Formats: sequence, structure tokens, C-alpha cells
Amino acid sequence: QVAFCPSVHPSAAMMLNTARGASSGVAAQLIRRQVLLFLAQRAGNQVRGSASGNGVDLQQKRRMRSRQQQDVGGFQAVLETWAKEGDSKQAKAWFERMRSQSGQRPSQHSFNLVLQACANDAAPIAESWLSEMKACSIAPSGKSYAMLMKAHARAGDLAQAERVFETMQGNASLSKNPASYGILIDTLAKRGELARATEVVDKMEAAGVEPGVMVYNTLLFGHGKHGDMAGLQACWERMIAKRIEPDVVSYNSLMQVHVETGKVEQAEQLFSEMLEARIDPDMSTFSCLLSKHARNGAVEEVMRWWTRMEEAKAVPNVQCYNSMIRVYTQIQDRAMAEQWMARLKEGPGPDLQSYCILMDLHAANGDWQSCEGIIKDLQDAGITPKSVVYNIAMKARINARDLDGAEHWLNVLRRLEMADAYSFSSMCKALLNGGRAEQALVVATEAKKAGFPLRELHRSIGRALSSSKSASRSSEPSELENLNLVDWIEGRDEDGSRLFRSTRQEGEVLRELPSSGLVQLQSETGPYYWDVAGNTTSWSLPGRAARVATNE
Repeated sequence: QVAFCPSVHPSAAMMLNTARGASSGVAAQLIRRQVLLFLAQRAGNQVRGSASGNGVDLQQKRRMRSRQQQDVGGFQAVLETWAKEGDSKQAKAWFERMRSQSGQRPSQHSFNLVLQACANDAAPIAESWLSEMKACSIAPSGKSYAMLMKAHARAGDLAQAERVFETMQGNASLSKNPASYGILIDTLAKRGELARATEVVDKMEAAGVEPGVMVYNTLLFGHGKHGDMAGLQACWERMIAKRIEPDVVSYNSLMQVHVETGKVEQAEQLFSEMLEARIDPDMSTFSCLLSKHARNGAVEEVMRWWTRMEEAKAVPNVQCYNSMIRVYTQIQDRAMAEQWMARLKEGPGPDLQSYCILMDLHAANGDWQSCEGIIKDLQDAGITPKSVVYNIAMKARINARDLDGAEHWLNVLRRLEMADAYSFSSMCKALLNGGRAEQALVVATEAKKAGFPLRELHRSIGRALSSSKSASRSSEPSELENLNLVDWIEGRDEDGSRLFRSTRQEGEVLRELPSSGLVQLQSETGPYYWDVAGNTTSWSLPGRAARVATNE
């Protein structure tokens, strides 16, 4: 706004800076709307003033040209906002508005802002904008190509990103662009192609482009994420040998790997080295250390690091509070866990993980009332529950031996199409333990149709039934045991036609009568069995005792 008319709107600079920094929230949306509204109105006034400028004196014309230049600056300020937001549609709209209303030719910077907006998820659009840029006789800069590379990388198209990189390498004025090297290294590191990423660093140095700390941080993070401890250590040593000073991100990457591999002492040693190097720890540093001690239920260690964080005058984030809640759930201290949840609500506010950690505590004790109360709380907070929330609610009912209540939450998961392997397996085990083998079989069959490994579930249930004394003494085989004894099961296809499914070979289906084995057929009164070799049928399994002995 200040770029348009600073004298008319003195608070415009502050509002525009606020809008640029705002990325979420109702206040941020309102600020952006006010900025855009003012800019649109101001642009319209300037265009009308230019249209009525015939016959004015030279001084007034100069003022009008100055205002047009201010218009361009204002439009670019809005473009910068949308570029930062990654909104390609809005960036395109404001670019076209600038081109039509200011009456001036777009600059390389304007095109680059649109390309930056496309870099998140609009690779084809970015390609078209680069072509249009060339059509306007504006030479793309290193940043232009780098944004195009980033768009392809975000889309997961490494080949296209490398194509753009090679294009830049063929141009002497573009070949030394640091951002292009960084984007390619980052893409390769995230894909786990760390050897190739290191090769790009070598090529970068050979071209006379010095890799900075951010490049090495990318490699450190990649080695850590993919569990390459040897590569991580080699990268750290290379970084030190090149006299590149590690920053807080470098130390955090190394500490995170030590923590995840259980080397807490080494992580704490790195923390001391960081302080000696006069590098201030950030929230990620403390969150990393708090998290590991919290999972171990080490209350004293967690409190020690929380105190150090307060002494460093660092403001705890939601992950730090989650660690405090978790450590007390580990030792089953409900009162303290809820106390820290209350503190979190007064501070940065809980996220989905915060609620899930507390739900786990109640579920472990079968307190389904508290679990379901937390679901209402998180919904009231505007958080959309995910499958993990409903799975924990089902777990609480199972631990309270309320199988009907657990079935209710499985039905919720079914209705929302969120049921996963954990949902089905938990329900199967609960039904089996509750003596409902037939219902467990139904759920296991449903799991198979949903794409989860039904055979493994069947075997798990079958082994449990086989080991049960009551099952072994039963005179009649259960439906689940029959699956282990028969070779084919009669069924119906979607069109109602008859078919036979194999119990031995996953996915094998016959449209005609099987030529061998034992077949389970269906009648109005229940299943019966056909021994193909002897061509005999019976209501009970032929030779069941011998078959059971063989299976065992």
C-alpha cells in the first residue's frame, strides 16, 4: 500500500509487511483482503486519472508517470505476497492486472515472482510462464530456472529437474547459480540418493561455487533420515575440514540421529559443544532432547531439560509440551498429564498429537468415557480427527471389555473409509479373545476385501483356536478351522454366478467344479463337504482327525 500512496495511507507499510509475514489464521486473511482491496481501488483511480490526462501540463504528466511507477511497485508488492504464499492462481491474476492497468511492460522480476508462486505444485504452469517470458524478449535469469527446477522437484519429477539443471550448465552465465545446485542436492537427498547428492556437491566445488552451510545441512538431514550413520559422520567431518561453521540446524540434525539411535549421551555432548561454539539452541534442539527422555518415562531428565530451556529464555512450542504430557502418560500419572495439557491450552494450543497422547493414557486403562470426551474437545478446537483417534477410542472400549462399543468405533471408521490394518486386527483379536470366533472371521474377511493381508489374520486366529483346549475338544469344527482343512470354498461373484475360491493359493478362483481336493459347498441349512476324489458328500469334514493331525 505504501508503494501506491504513502502520503494518503501512512500505515500502509506496516500493514503490507504484516500481510507478507502472515501465512495462516483469520487475522492474516483479513489483513491480506484489506491490502488487496486497497490496491485494487488505488489502481483503478490511477488508471482513470491517466485516461483523463489529455491537455494537462508537463508537471502533471510527470506526476502521473511517477504514480504509474508506484502502481507497478504496488502490484509487485502484492505479487511478492502471493509468491510467498505459493498461490499461482492469484499471482497470475495480479500479474495480468498489473500488465493491463499500469500500461508498462512486465519486468524480469515480475515474471520471477509468478514462477516462484508456481514452484510449490504447478510445474506445467511454470513451464508455460518461462516460455511466455522468452516470448516477451525477457531473458530468464538463474532464479527463473531455479524456480522451474523447484516446481519439477516438488512434483517428484527428478528427470525434468535435472533437464533444467543441465540447460543451466550449458549457459556460462547460469551455470554457477547456487540455488540450482541446492535444489538438486535437496531433491536427491530426500529421495535417499545420497551418493549422487554428494557428487553434485563435488561438481559444485569444481565449478567454483562454494557450498554453504545450508547445502551441508541438507546432506546431514538426508543421511540422518535414511539411517546412514557413516555418511552422516563423513559429511560432518568434510564440513569441518572445509572450515564451514556448523549452525544450529547442523547440530540439530546430528543430535536427532543420536537420539533416535538411543545415543542420548552423545546428543547431550553435542549440545555442550554447541554452547561452547556460542550457538544458541532453538526449539528443535530442546524438543529433540525432551522427546527421547519423555518416551523413556524419565521425568527427572525431562524436567532438567525443560528448566534449561526456560533458562535459555526459549519459548516452548507444542512439541515440547507434548513431551511433557507424554512423560507422565508413560508413568501413568493422569493428574500431571492433564495439568500439562491445561498449560498447553493456555500457551501455543494443542495439536492432534497432544490429544492422542492423552487419549492413549485413558485407553490403556479402559477409560472410554474420558477418551470420547477428548474427541469432543478436539473437534470443538477445530481439529479434524484422523483414523488414529478412532482407533484409540476403539482400543479404550476393547480394554474395557466392551466389544459392542468397540464395534461402534469400527463402524465409524468404516463409514469414514478410514479403517486400516490396525483397526481390523485389533477388532479380530478382541473378538477372538471374547469367544466370538465367527465374528472375528467376518471382520477378517472384510479386511481382505479392503486390501489388507487376510491370510495372516486367518492364520493368527486359527493358531489361537488350535491352541485352545475347548476348540480342540469341540466335536464340530468351527468355520475358521474349516478354512484350514478344505481346499475350495463355494461362493458367488458380483453377477451372482457360482465360483470356487482356493484356500491354498491367494487369489486363485475357478468358474467350474474343482477336479481335486475337499470342497466346502453351501446349502439352505448350512455348509456341507464334497470329497472330489471319493465323490462323497457329508455334513461333517471327512477324515477330519487325520487332517487336523497333519496340519498340526
